[in-house]
Amino acid sequence: MGRQRWGGIQLVTCLVLSALALWPVDALDRLLGLLALPARPLLQVSRPWWPIGQVLAGSDEDGKLRTREAEEAGLLEQWVREQAVPRSVAMEEGVNLHAEAVGRPSGQLDALLVRVWQPGLVRPGMPVTTGDHYVGLVSHVVERHGRDGAFEDVTVDLITGTGARIGAGVLVEGVWQPNSLFVVGGLLAPEDFGLASQREVLAVHHPSNYSLSAGRVLVHEAAIGGRDLAGLANGFQLGTLERAPEPDEHTRMDLLGVVPEVDFESGLYQVLIHTGLSTEQIGSQIESVGQRGHWIPAQPIPLADPAPWREGCKLARGTRAGVQVGAALASGVRLIGRVERAGPWHANVSTLGDRGFTVPAIALWLNAEAEHPTFVLGRLQGLGRDSKGNLLFHWAAALPRIGEEPARARIYTGSGEPGVPRGLLLGEADIPFGPGPHRLVIEPPDSSDVWQDVRLFQFEGVGP
Repeated sequence: MGRQRWGGIQLVTCLVLSALALWPVDALDRLLGLLALPARPLLQVSRPWWPIGQVLAGSDEDGKLRTREAEEAGLLEQWVREQAVPRSVAMEEGVNLHAEAVGRPSGQLDALLVRVWQPGLVRPGMPVTTGDHYVGLVSHVVERHGRDGAFEDVTVDLITGTGARIGAGVLVEGVWQPNSLFVVGGLLAPEDFGLASQREVLAVHHPSNYSLSAGRVLVHEAAIGGRDLAGLANGFQLGTLERAPEPDEHTRMDLLGVVPEVDFESGLYQVLIHTGLSTEQIGSQIESVGQRGHWIPAQPIPLADPAPWREGCKLARGTRAGVQVGAALASGVRLIGRVERAGPWHANVSTLGDRGFTVPAIALWLNAEAEHPTFVLGRLQGLGRDSKGNLLFHWAAALPRIGEEPARARIYTGSGEPGVPRGLLLGEADIPFGPGPHRLVIEPPDSSDVWQDVRLFQFEGVGP
């Protein structure tokens, strides 16, 4: 009877531990981490045997490949920053600050959190743009202090917000249309315009002329008044004017909308803040500062994940060593995964092949004749791997690629999520054209099973 009872306890214990391994509970996970603390010295003693069964790099070709990848990642950063600068819009004179998207404030979908490395220059009401396109207005500025000095987290209220408004006009073949002024702000249902659900359509309010049917919509704000800073964005694009095939079901009036060429949900990586300040007012030179963060050595533990549908790994260091949830794990510039959970002495990493793995992405065209070197993909969601080991991702294509056939590109991380620096390589893929959603098949880099130069990203989070 005693043996049966003991066997029953063992069975229940195994079932409970298996369940916690597959569906962890944070409090119990921390407790188990404390109970397992005495085993850490034994784990460290076994480190010389960790690489057994792994492929170690050493060829000259692999070294040259990794050098080229690092150089290309540096060029990608330069190109992304350049694409934030308008190409066809004559900006007002004054200082314009580069800012990188780092997340969403408190999960707000209609606000963007961007980071500025020159404190004291940004204030509410300043317009924000990316390329030739208007994005929104600054609403809040919070000065913070990090490892490398002071910086500011800036909240931008996007034009997609319910209360957002900006004056606009219609341009057809370079000519302003008479009696074509209205206000743009908020969103309409894309289905009303015959568009896929992932597309965004900006709402048109108080049009002075309901007979308008086509044209480019540009910001057209008064030069003076309470919103004079918004006038710094005059001439920037909002999108293309569209007329719904059916009138509004409530007002029975024609329904007008603006289809933007920006993915506001997950495709804003680098922006410009228009300060209107002159260099004389600032009194000092503005440095062009890129991303900021630090890489620390990582210690992956070669333990298989107990869930057969996962391929995550563990790290032999935790929050006491500076590990942060969401941080990118990389080998050189190749993305391995992101920290999913972190305890005081260890951390769990979700890797690229895990279903549900998400990452902002950008495509670097391999066709040298492409008009722009890069194309913003937005957020990708992992679907696992195919039988060949290729990475499968769901791409909503909120901003579809224009073309008639797939185009080859290398896929790198974009911006917009804390812990993932821009320019980490995922692999190569053929980018489909037309409305989504699409399934991307990404071929990992050669020798992607080589775990060398593994590092973890340390970043300044988005908290207070």
